[in-house]
Amino acid sequence: MSKHTPGPWRWEFNERHKSVDLVGGRPQYDLIVMDFARWGMGGAVIRLRDLSEHGMNIMHRACDRPDWIEPFQGREHHADWCANINHADARLIAAAPELLDAVRAVEDAADYMDFDPDSRFGQALAEIRAAIAKVTGGGQHDPGPERSNAILPARRRPAVLRLGTGDARAWRHGDRRCAGWRACCDDDSVS
Repeated sequence: MSKHTPGPWRWEFNERHKSVDLVGGRPQYDLIVMDFARWGMGGAVIRLRDLSEHGMNIMHRACDRPDWIEPFQGREHHADWCANINHADARLIAAAPELLDAVRAVEDAADYMDFDPDSRFGQALAEIRAAIAKVTGGGQHDPGPERSNAILPARRRPAVLRLGTGDARAWRHGDRRCAGWRACCDDDSVS
């Protein structure tokens, strides 16, 4: 499988030419990842960059590349009107919601840990938070509706695990405790 176009990516809107392009690559924004072309009287089709041509903006309409089109597994009988685009950039775009959920899960798990912000994990978490802010359109981290600790009652706020204590770690909420495990809560009202 081909590797996707390197990031960062951004959308570029050109009102004069009535075009929208997703651009990325190295040097920054030098390559077109995806754009759109007229298809018929009132439709459009995506055009994707040929990834075999390193560093080149050779664009192909998805409908003109049968090697990029494949039927959905178990739905082969619908392949003539509903098929998958098997292109590295298209796969990355399609996986974006799952990737966001995964990095949010990592960020949520970090709420239960105590770590040095200058450690590799701390630096990676800062990058995760910056990426989430970019995706959600906020300058600050947007935890999402179900992820904000501020809306939880005090006894349900996450506990913080102290790493590097040399013994097993656990967490507790309210009256639920793991016997024999050591936990340190970030909320004094939890006992």
